[in-house]
Amino acid sequence: MQSETELIKIGTGYLDTLEYKKAIDFYTRAIEINSSNSQTFELRAIAWFKIFDIDKALSDTSTAIELDKKNHNAWFNKGEILKYRKEYSEAELCYREADKIYPDNLFYITGLIETTYKQKKYKETIGYCNQILKESPIDFIALNFRGLAFSKQLDYEAAIKDYLKIADIKKPNATIYNNLGFWYSKMGKLKKAYNNLSVALQLNQTHPYALDNLGFVEYLNGNYEKALKLIERSLEIAPSNSYAYKNRALVYLKINQRELALNDLQMARSLDYLEDYGNEVEELLKKEFNL
Repeated sequence: MQSETELIKIGTGYLDTLEYKKAIDFYTRAIEINSSNSQTFELRAIAWFKIFDIDKALSDTSTAIELDKKNHNAWFNKGEILKYRKEYSEAELCYREADKIYPDNLFYITGLIETTYKQKKYKETIGYCNQILKESPIDFIALNFRGLAFSKQLDYEAAIKDYLKIADIKKPNATIYNNLGFWYSKMGKLKKAYNNLSVALQLNQTHPYALDNLGFVEYLNGNYEKALKLIERSLEIAPSNSYAYKNRALVYLKINQRELALNDLQMARSLDYLEDYGNEVEELLKKEFNL
């Protein structure tokens, strides 16, 4: 008869080779021998999570924590599961606990970066990013989220600085140049915005947000026909992008197509523009249509 230790070792071998169901079988047999080993539940939770059996993964990682409150890996894994379920505040608490138990693991701070950002706690996000960047100045995740958090605080210059660093260390990526272009447009630097968005579309001709943002730049330049074509192409690819409906409404207002503008603003509202981007749509509806 195989011992608990042997069963865990075999299960972990299967976990490492991505044979998750076999790993679960051996961990289960180990738990039948000893149901008080926190690590076995933690490992089986990982295997459950890998095959997207989320309820069992959450149950096992919770049991692992009940058996050993100091199991920082289990706290982190629970955070990962809750983040997957978009339960960001609960996930944040788990990452905090993991970081408190084992503060030298910067990887745990990555979880805090993502969950605070999702909860729009941008100052905290920036603080956690700074912790990582102090130790690793070109860490992609930290630069990425710090740039995004700066942009949410309307500090576009700081966002651009972080993304220019990313552009230096990462393979050319349409999203990087799209974001740079968008932030330059918000600063009124339309030539730089146009150039970066053009690079984004050279890298990916069907990038919906780059098409939309370039349409916005054309709108700012007074090229309404070009703007309309770009934004409509964007909406063909990503029909649920509330920001594109807002941008198209701006163009419609300029060319005196008010009914179409109203329809687009109402569509943007229905797609949760306010939640994602702010109150610009609400202000336009009130200003232009008294709604």
